[in-house]
Amino acid sequence: EGENASIAALLPDGKRAASVRINDVSGVAGFIKPNDTVDVLITRQAIGENRDAQVTDVLLQNIRVIATDQQAQNKDAQPAVARVATLEVTPH
Repeated sequence: EGENASIAALLPDGKRAASVRINDVSGVAGFIKPNDTVDVLITRQAIGENRDAQVTDVLLQNIRVIATDQQAQNKDAQPAVARVATLEVTPH
């Protein structure tokens, strides 16, 4: 009591927190904020004859963002785009 809530307080029973690396493109130019929901995509090298091609698949859908490391201002008084997003996922 009287202390800041830990991440455990943000997670419903049966859910886990997982952090993923993001950048200005995958983080939608900094517009993704906690409590938004996102889809997680994975881009990989194609299998089979066309191994030089890349394929993008939907890995997870409608996943809640718990937190980002975005800072309102850095030492230059400019916003800094988040590099990590923490997501609410199931153990599966």
